[in-house]
Amino acid sequence: MRNTLQPLIATSALLLAAVLGAALPAAGSASGAKPSGPTQAGLPFEHAVADAVRDSFAADGIEVELARVDVIAANASQRQLAARGRVAVGRSGWMPLEVSALYDVASATATVQRLSLRDAEARPAVPAGALAARLSDEASRRLQAEFAGQAARMELAGVEARRVGNGLVALEGVGRADFAGEGVAAASVHALYDPANDRWLRLQYRLGGDDTGEPVAGL
Repeated sequence: MRNTLQPLIATSALLLAAVLGAALPAAGSASGAKPSGPTQAGLPFEHAVADAVRDSFAADGIEVELARVDVIAANASQRQLAARGRVAVGRSGWMPLEVSALYDVASATATVQRLSLRDAEARPAVPAGALAARLSDEASRRLQAEFAGQAARMELAGVEARRVGNGLVALEGVGRADFAGEGVAAASVHALYDPANDRWLRLQYRLGGDDTGEPVAGL
């Protein structure tokens, strides 16, 4: 009986050691180490970012499909996300988009910080023309509404326009926000304009030179 039990005990011991060993960190690695670089996010992040993108447009019938959402940075209360996918605005057809968003853990919601639209057909940029002045005026109006207690004006030095979707025009501009003697701040503006209906489907501006802070105002 003893000769029969010894191989069985030895085999059981080896199996137990293998199971325990698989649960332990590899030699030379820290059990609490965080992976370097972006990590892919799960469905809760995708839903939150998709909802935030839809809410950032002043139009109905917004469709969003995200192909990838990465977690760029994280702390106890927030996650910094970067997403890629496509969006359709009404009858615009699908347009590729890239999104930077801030996810709030407590509310499980996201806020769009930057949204960039691309043309699926890769058509070249077009002259901004009169739309450049209109973009400055509209951004100034919203800046003034945000800082109602002081005079404020958006001055854009460069505006680029590109046709996307079904006749829509995406615009990006850089310049400064002038607070009438109380200081100036670098500014960038991203917008989507519908020429057929003469309306801004989306306009978001940011203050600061690094383009990494939260948006000051957006629609």
